[in-house]
Amino acid sequence: MTCCMSQAHDSNAMRQVETTAFRTHTHFLKTHSSVFRDILSVPGPLTVTMTPTGPKTFNKGKKGNEGDRYIVLKCATVLEFESLLKFFYCNMLEDFSLPVKSWIAVVSIAHRFKFHDAERRATREIYTHCPPLDPVEQIRIAEKHDVPVAFLVSALETLVARPVSLRATEVAEMSTRTVVLVGAARERYIRQSNVVFMTDAKRARILEEIVKEVWEL
Repeated sequence: MTCCMSQAHDSNAMRQVETTAFRTHTHFLKTHSSVFRDILSVPGPLTVTMTPTGPKTFNKGKKGNEGDRYIVLKCATVLEFESLLKFFYCNMLEDFSLPVKSWIAVVSIAHRFKFHDAERRATREIYTHCPPLDPVEQIRIAEKHDVPVAFLVSALETLVARPVSLRATEVAEMSTRTVVLVGAARERYIRQSNVVFMTDAKRARILEEIVKEVWEL
């Protein structure tokens, strides 16, 4: 993904993601991301290559119009950048919405490049989506992007209370720590809820208490 940002009018900014070019405002990058704000503070024409571990190549020199910034993003997809642009340009509209896969894309690129406002909004949209995402998918997203465990209470309760234990494919999607905690919570829940004539409300309270205790919520 290559981004060319014209500083002269703080407007026409071109980015190429994979094989797609984008032209946007530098305003959004500088205002909402400390990562891009630092890069764009360097005066004059500049070409930067961004990798998952940060900026790797700074090539100062004329390329196109005076003041242009070219940012090559090796760690972003078209879906991620398109979704981020839609968020910045359209989120003030009353009927603004995105499909859940786009919110996942937003939280991914926002977490990577420290767009904190976008990350918070995307996280809220993902974990309040109706119908809910698969519990394991919720956990996978949270672990990849450091989402607070408080967003996962419903997903964790579902895995702990369901009659079927974790499948091998599900185990592969989660951290070892989460797999161990889910297993321990399931054992406690089965032991404490396996009582004749226990009401559903009582089982729900037991489940809630176990999840809070095991994950220290």
